[in-house]
Amino acid sequence: CISSAASDVYKRQVLLCSLFIEILGHLLYATANNRYVILVARILAGIGLGNESAINSYISKVTSPQARSVELGAMQMAIALAYAMGPFLSIGLSFIDFNVGSFEINQYTAPGYVACLLSILNFGLVTLFVNHAAHDQYEVFDDNAVDVVVDNTTLSSTSPTLVKVVCCAISII
Repeated sequence: CISSAASDVYKRQVLLCSLFIEILGHLLYATANNRYVILVARILAGIGLGNESAINSYISKVTSPQARSVELGAMQMAIALAYAMGPFLSIGLSFIDFNVGSFEINQYTAPGYVACLLSILNFGLVTLFVNHAAHDQYEVFDDNAVDVVVDNTTLSSTSPTLVKVVCCAISII
């Protein structure tokens, strides 16, 4: 709720901040040496993952009313697929056991490193694809294209493709 209200004004900043907190949480989890550090790491990662309302707000703002339900449905589908793929990813990571320099990567640390790498990927995708203006004006011309007017400069994007790529990448974490 708070991130949704904040994202009305600062969409990109809310997403980047939450992803940064998530990255810190995953990295702390991967390098944790006792259960209290793991607890703090999981709390940080959970706080960072609490950005779904900001993502839904962003999708609502960059899609036409006709395409909005399809795009929000695609977001929910991506989340469901991520939940379904999680156990299989865990099985695959349970067989990992090697060292990279001083970093020990095994069945306990690999999930943290993989989640951290995926979060960094998401951070990059948000940086590249989420509009950075605080107050955007959207002019929807059809269901597939959105022109974003920022400081008298028009930025064009194909809404369904862009939104699905960003949302799928964010929700896989």
